[in-house]
Amino acid sequence: MRKNIALLILAAGASNRIGQPKQLLTYKNGTFISNVAKEAINSKVGDVFLVYGAYRNQIESEIRLFARTVKSFYNDNWERGMGNSLAKGITEITQQGDYDAVIVLLADQVMVDSNCIQRLAELYEKTGKGLVPSYYAESYGPPTLFSSTYFDQLKELDGDTGAKFLFKKYFKDLAAFYYPPAKIDIDHLDEYYELVKCEMT
Repeated sequence: MRKNIALLILAAGASNRIGQPKQLLTYKNGTFISNVAKEAINSKVGDVFLVYGAYRNQIESEIRLFARTVKSFYNDNWERGMGNSLAKGITEITQQGDYDAVIVLLADQVMVDSNCIQRLAELYEKTGKGLVPSYYAESYGPPTLFSSTYFDQLKELDGDTGAKFLFKKYFKDLAAFYYPPAKIDIDHLDEYYELVKCEMT
């Protein structure tokens, strides 16, 4: 029986090091946030959700483009950090339906595609492991699948503390997906310019 998996895009940050909403930086034929949403939708893995916070009005204008296929939640406490936004997303998702797992995606990991998302889901269903992170740059990280076993702990996150501590604490319940492109996330404008330059060549 196929598992009921939700996808959660985290797009609440203020992009302080860039000085503008990187969620809205132009990439391919859209923006960072629209590209990640499109890949999530195209994966056909499950329902797609999104948490946003900073630059509320601008982000809301952008996410209207895919409002029919992505359910979005505003996090009033986005300034508390990614952990708080992840907790908000998991809390909201569990109120929407009975999900076996959630795949967490970041809005600035623009190299993550629908195939990667599908592979995470397949590895979860094949191994039965409750933690399925991506592996790149000699580390585990997002996009990551968390089974419902970990939902309560994710709901307790706050501040900038993420969920990586779970990988060490429950290592025996982990199956990693090797995906080097996920190491590309954009935190500075020069990284963005290099990304665009590579896209044009």
